[in-house]
Amino acid sequence: MQRTDRHLMQNRAVQSGNPKLVQRAIQPVISGLGSSALRYRARISANLRPLSRSLSTAMAFAVLNLGVFAGPAAVSAESRVQPPAAAGSSYQTVVPKGAAKLVAALRRVNPNIPIERIYPAEMNGFFGVDIMGGQVLYGTADGRYIITGELFATGFETGAEVVNLTEQHRAVIRKDLMAAIPLKDMIVFPAKGQPRDYVQIFTDVDCGYCQKLHAEMAGYNELGIEVRYLAYPRAGLDSESYTKIVGAWCAEDPQGALTAVKAGATIVLNDCSNPVADQYRLGQQIGVQGTPAIVTSTGQMLPGYLPPQELAGRIGLE
Repeated sequence: MQRTDRHLMQNRAVQSGNPKLVQRAIQPVISGLGSSALRYRARISANLRPLSRSLSTAMAFAVLNLGVFAGPAAVSAESRVQPPAAAGSSYQTVVPKGAAKLVAALRRVNPNIPIERIYPAEMNGFFGVDIMGGQVLYGTADGRYIITGELFATGFETGAEVVNLTEQHRAVIRKDLMAAIPLKDMIVFPAKGQPRDYVQIFTDVDCGYCQKLHAEMAGYNELGIEVRYLAYPRAGLDSESYTKIVGAWCAEDPQGALTAVKAGATIVLNDCSNPVADQYRLGQQIGVQGTPAIVTSTGQMLPGYLPPQELAGRIGLE
């Protein structure tokens, strides 16, 4: 089935309210939330976001009635969510009081859904559910309903500005994860003079816009921006790009080697104990989908290339 046809079927099914049609249309969406970061991120982008956009005129929300096929599922006495083995993680996520039915409903639909954390959402009666790869779901405590998309605070009662609460939450998580990376594991290009701020950039040596950004490094540094590189070989950990970027990280002069390889030069491809694979997996965990991916000191993600002056403006250095 073509993607557009599938989206049309999903939209009509949800709008019809017919339980059988809803189950048939939505089951693949929830089932797609699992197994590997790249695969479920691709499915989320293909299936959930267009569905969300078409179902709401005010905000990007899609409402899925899990009660159609989840029903009164038995709730496990387990108080912790066990991540799937394929996720390569040993952590356990504490399930807050009142969220056990929601977890049971999600596990019934997809036993391998890679839940990272669950927490009370800003909407009364809802919990937020973080899925590996940066996807956020919102579900009712009874496990009957799930919303996927961005949650906004309208500021209606107070007159405050509209705030994207979902992205605000992601930024907090990103900031914490990025702060745990030792500075010595990154290739750093310091600011000229007194540093005014820093950004952490997931980069690939064979990415055209990564090369363009790097060629303008002096412009960022002169504006007081320190650039801290993390490795993200887009083609994967068994690719030529991976071998080249490891060579840069393992060079005696990592700055010079990275500059050379991004300019198309051939460098000595040394190997050593290096953080490249860990940084690649971290990028997947926080939802990097392409390079360059810029993460600010506040945890905001700015996907793609930004020229020096524009980046300075985006991080408040005007």
